[in-house]
Amino acid sequence: SLQASHEEVKKALEAAKAAQTSAQNGQAEKAKALDVAQAEIEALKARAGEAEASKASLQASHEEVKKALEAAKAAAESGLAEKTDELKELTAKADWRHERIGVLEGELAELQKQYQQQQSEMKQNADLSLRLQSMTAADLSSLHERYAKLVAQKEMQDTLIAQLAGRLEQASDHLRLLSVADNPAIEVSDRKRK
Repeated sequence: SLQASHEEVKKALEAAKAAQTSAQNGQAEKAKALDVAQAEIEALKARAGEAEASKASLQASHEEVKKALEAAKAAAESGLAEKTDELKELTAKADWRHERIGVLEGELAELQKQYQQQQSEMKQNADLSLRLQSMTAADLSSLHERYAKLVAQKEMQDTLIAQLAGRLEQASDHLRLLSVADNPAIEVSDRKRK
């Protein structure tokens, strides 16, 4: 805008010079040219004033923009500082959580190891218990068999003893009869005892 105004001023001055030259050729034309030149000069002065006003306005706008940029920069720096603090805090929390996760993973691994140990011991105990049960069942079965055999043997012995007792009683009676036949006094003695 200032460049355009300068070009217009330059052209106007050239026109004014040309008018002055023309005015020298004739008094009437000279006066008229002076009037025209004077009018153009006034117009140029007015335009120059407008240009100065525009320049001042632009400078004021430039200052406002500069201040706004500085304020925005300050706000951005302040926001950046806050975000940096938040980031540091979040980083610290993340580090703490990472460490805590490591501790928990270690505890979990230890618990899993203990669990596997307990499972192994329980399995061994269960196997031992099954073996003991099997042995106990076998022993119990053997004892049942032995008991059954002993009961059968006892019954057989009781039967044999009963048979033997009967035979012995018969033999005793037979011997008594034989003794009485040989010695009648024994029968009398036996009767007295009865």
